[in-house]
Amino acid sequence: MNEQRNPQLRLLRGGRNGSLIGPLRVIAAPPEEPPFAVAATVVEEDTWLVLSAEPEINLPADHPVRIMTELLEAEPLAPGSVVAGSKAPLQLLAVVYDLGKEPICRTEWVASALGEVFRIAEERNISALALPLLGVRHGRLPVPVFVDIFANSIRDTPLRHLRKVWLSVEAELTREVRSLLEAHASPRMEK
Repeated sequence: MNEQRNPQLRLLRGGRNGSLIGPLRVIAAPPEEPPFAVAATVVEEDTWLVLSAEPEINLPADHPVRIMTELLEAEPLAPGSVVAGSKAPLQLLAVVYDLGKEPICRTEWVASALGEVFRIAEERNISALALPLLGVRHGRLPVPVFVDIFANSIRDTPLRHLRKVWLSVEAELTREVRSLLEAHASPRMEK
């Protein structure tokens, strides 16, 4: 029997084992299917840290005048910055949204935040972290644009400790992200 090959099909090597981009093994997987344990988790955030705020009401311990004074003196965080939280595993709050500006998310903020995430990971000897597609969910940044920024950030950052990144993506985006990552993958040495 003579089999015909379908020219529209091609093998993508990224899959569940991930893609190698520079020194990093990058695996795209849904939040409910972690591919490995992580030492840090990146969380998308806005300049006032509203997105990650707990939805519970706590009675203030300070005097109302002190609270009002602190509110009046509060300053927003700079877009593109990253704040290390106190939860375990370590939470890195990536400020990629400014809800007072239009558009609320910009590629330069995502690039800056990614560079800062990688810098903090190196500084703290983190070997594995989880990262959402920054700017995609709330900022409507196209997935291919995020993957391009992500791959360029890896190439622009000297990494000694960080070895694995789990891109936490919704199940319906997994195949697309894996394909985009493989397009950025480092050439593999043939044996």
